Amino acid sequence: MARWLGLAVDPTVGGTTYDDIDGGGITVPDPDLWVPATTGTMTAGSNNLDRNNEVRGRRGNTAPIVFNSDPRGSFEVRAYPRIVQAIVATALGKVGTPTGTSPAAVTTPVTPVESNPLPTLVMHMLREEQYEVITGMAVSSFELNLAADAEGTINLSDGRGLYHDVPQTLPSPLPTPSYRGLNDTFLLRDAVAYIGGDDRTQGVRIPCLSGFTLTYDNNLIDDFQSRFCAGENVRTYSLNGKTYRVWNPGRHKVGPQSVTGTLQFADVRPDLELRRILADAERFEIHCTAGPIAGASPAADETMVITLHQQVLTGGGADPLVKEGDIRASYEFGGFLDPETNDDITIEFVSARPVVVGPIAAGGSGSGSGG
Repeated sequence: MARWLGLAVDPTVGGTTYDDIDGGGITVPDPDLWVPATTGTMTAGSNNLDRNNEVRGRRGNTAPIVFNSDPRGSFEVRAYPRIVQAIVATALGKVGTPTGTSPAAVTTPVTPVESNPLPTLVMHMLREEQYEVITGMAVSSFELNLAADAEGTINLSDGRGLYHDVPQTLPSPLPTPSYRGLNDTFLLRDAVAYIGGDDRTQGVRIPCLSGFTLTYDNNLIDDFQSRFCAGENVRTYSLNGKTYRVWNPGRHKVGPQSVTGTLQFADVRPDLELRRILADAERFEIHCTAGPIAGASPAADETMVITLHQQVLTGGGADPLVKEGDIRASYEFGGFLDPETNDDITIEFVSARPVVVGPIAAGGSGSGSGG
């Protein structure tokens, strides 16, 4: 079927804009990470200005005029390690120094950037004869879901782009998808969670965790005046003998970042209920493994370790009292800054090669190569 979704690292600091492509000499890269998505959307986000308040002596309204584009993209996919790495690294933005050298496994820490700009992606989508691309797509939010009875999934729920294009003729030749290396996924079955401890000592294992979700939100600023600049990134179209001008955004700005999620248990948890009541802040870790790393010596598994340096249970509790059926517990949580380390979340990956991310600033910690 002529349907696919692919990603590439955006080569421009802050994301490729229309002006970067039109006269800026930037070439849009082809996909190098193919996503076997279960669902996906892409939209130009075009907005019109209406003239419905004009008094013209007629009941009807005058046709609106196109004004601006605000591209958005989203997709959901099983939690293949390489795709999780790409989304997490783009969303958080700061990739630390890897440890380990091939053929040994390589460990890479990822933490949030503290200021603009974020690294971005290029998203390509083919829906039969309709091919579209978004450049400069920042990850405003994603959700990682490890359910008890299914493979893990990651949902890039809010991707915000700087430029959208829908060519009227298909590129020739079209890129050919390749899904090599996308075999095993992160599952709750293979996860272990801990509470307490610190950077030197392991916490206490949490028994019978039956569900885990994590939502990371950059809360990208949506104000029009913060993203659109006069005389910049305006594309002119000609259609049916008429001329149209579309204004495209020129930048992303990070808002107040938040880390939230849920924990589900097979039983009630009076110990966690007390933690919730007292807003007790503790270190939380969950270690997730996928399949073995091909060729690693010594042998190692693809691993993701999520650390919330100060986790507080913010809601939830035991199920309501009922006559029949089980009574379990589920809790909402937030991740907060540790006053000693000034960190709220760290996500560490163990894989065959270092995790990389697009450029975030000249000389910064990003890398322009594919993940």
